Amino acid sequence: MISMRSPNTSSATWNASKGLRSSSGAKCSRLPARMRRRSRPAGCKWGFRRHNRHPGPIQRGRFWRRPRDVSGSNNPHTGAVETARQIAAALDGIGCEYALGGAIALGFWTAPRGTLDVDVTLFLPPDKPSQCVRLLQQIGCEVTPADAVESLTSHGFCQVALLGRRIDVFLPLLPFYEEARARRKQVTLSGQLVMIWDAESLCVFKMMFFRRKDIADVEQILRAQGKELDRVWILERLSEIYSARDPRISQWQELVSEVKA
Repeated sequence: MISMRSPNTSSATWNASKGLRSSSGAKCSRLPARMRRRSRPAGCKWGFRRHNRHPGPIQRGRFWRRPRDVSGSNNPHTGAVETARQIAAALDGIGCEYALGGAIALGFWTAPRGTLDVDVTLFLPPDKPSQCVRLLQQIGCEVTPADAVESLTSHGFCQVALLGRRIDVFLPLLPFYEEARARRKQVTLSGQLVMIWDAESLCVFKMMFFRRKDIADVEQILRAQGKELDRVWILERLSEIYSARDPRISQWQELVSEVKA
């Protein structure tokens, strides 16, 4: 128990189980000024991650500039790593080209974040969804064929399961996929070679999805990669896919202006 005197000279006591109490035992509505801490001391170079389910202090501009193995025991998505390794090994075994995306790829370009699923793009004909479903069954995925075919036909996307974990499967619907395919990077994931999207292609895909967490991920990539990220290339690809009035274009330009290279 810690005793202290508030600015109005009345005695107050902090109890870990009961909170702040006055000398009469009544519960105080707010902490005294001297107990209120600033989120960051003046002049400190440390900030805090935003939009991250694993918040904590990080030092700006100190992330890696090249892909690295993110499968260590302190990785927040270790369970997804094993699933990603399994599906990558199975796809390599049958000679199907692919690219891992989502949080798995993100962890090679900036600070890893937690994830409950694995994103994978299969380079198969998008107009033959049944072929994709048969391949997924062949590598051991749990899939409902009729639902998967319908989803792939309508959206170029379906959800299956492997090792009890959800897999989001994408087919290359847009011409951009071929350009991204040529830019894929081979990296080591828990001792296994796998293919992932490069940082620039990953930014484009995340701007395409355009969810709040995707915008936060893109901002983290911008901060981590700095001058090594080809920002012009990303803007050119987005401009080819979307009109100049699309909010994705303005959002990207806003992020670039906020995060200087």
